[in-house]
Amino acid sequence: KIGTLFVPDSAVKGSRMNPDILKDPHKVEVLATKVQTQTALLLAAVQTGNLSKIGVAAQATDKSCDACHSDYRMKTAR
Repeated sequence: KIGTLFVPDSAVKGSRMNPDILKDPHKVEVLATKVQTQTALLLAAVQTGNLSKIGVAAQATDKSCDACHSDYRMKTAR
């Protein structure tokens, strides 16, 4: 589970991880689950070879990634 990656004192020098990620592990887990779901849907779309379906799935995957990164990734490293 992705929640196990973000534990107290897990930040490393140069990381862009926002320490707020440690405050709400449930929200992080929900966001991570959405990324995993969208990634699986993207894979299924790629396997069809249908460029339209791939494009839609890629955009949805990107959106799910951004949902977490916008809250928990700092603009510059510490």
